[in-house]
Amino acid sequence: MYKVLVADDEPLMIEGWKTMVDWQGCGYELCGTATDGEEAIAAIRACPPDLVMTDIRMPVLDGLGLIRAMKEELGLTAKTVIVSGYSEFGYAQEALRYQVDHYLLKPLVPEEVHKVLRELAGPLAERRRAEGAAGAERDA
Repeated sequence: MYKVLVADDEPLMIEGWKTMVDWQGCGYELCGTATDGEEAIAAIRACPPDLVMTDIRMPVLDGLGLIRAMKEELGLTAKTVIVSGYSEFGYAQEALRYQVDHYLLKPLVPEEVHKVLRELAGPLAERRRAEGAAGAERDA
């Protein structure tokens, strides 16, 4: 199972993430939720996820700031998905700069979320195998 953290400042969206997505059926476990980027960073430190799904506009620290902090400050290589009610090109451009894996528009459609989760499972499995091989080499 791959661990997922969801960050969104809308309580109804958090509830939707918990109830509408078949996490286990797609090979994932929802390990935490956060209502802003700062709270998400604390959750990441407590339980490093394999995948972070974040709203782009949140108080305190927005989704792009969260992804920048994850990659540049924490050195986390988790897969990332931006979820937004905004299809503005500037957001997409900045998301590309941080190598975001997917950009989903709200309102969420469970089938689209499941498709993204299945697409990311392959690269996550490959990363896990590579990390396991690297760990075995270090231990030898």
